[in-house]
Amino acid sequence: MKKKNISYRIMETHDFDNSWFYRIADDCGRPEDDLEIEVELDKHGILWLSLSGNHTIADWWGYSKRICRIWKRIKMTLRILFTGWFEAHGEFIVLEEKHIDSIINFLEEVKKKKETKMKEEDDRGRK
Repeated sequence: MKKKNISYRIMETHDFDNSWFYRIADDCGRPEDDLEIEVELDKHGILWLSLSGNHTIADWWGYSKRICRIWKRIKMTLRILFTGWFEAHGEFIVLEEKHIDSIINFLEEVKKKKETKMKEEDDRGRK
């Protein structure tokens, strides 16, 4: 499926039977900071909304000495090696009011899409 802009800075990337995938652009302008959204309608009519994003982990925060930066990398690597995960926090920046309204409208559209899909399934079940 070709990516389709559905609202200001929001595009639909994939559309499957009961799953829809979207990308919301971050105001910083870096595509790797965009928010990925998966919307799934399960067989019970529950709408699942999964939000995910990429976070870049840099070793330069506050460390001016090379040995400190290397030690930080080793600590991060050991944490992943022994625990299987590394926790990081990131930001998704929305500055414009138009962008906020667009996200709200997008969520309302997802709700309408759910209701339409549920109605279609009810109609199919009655036949």
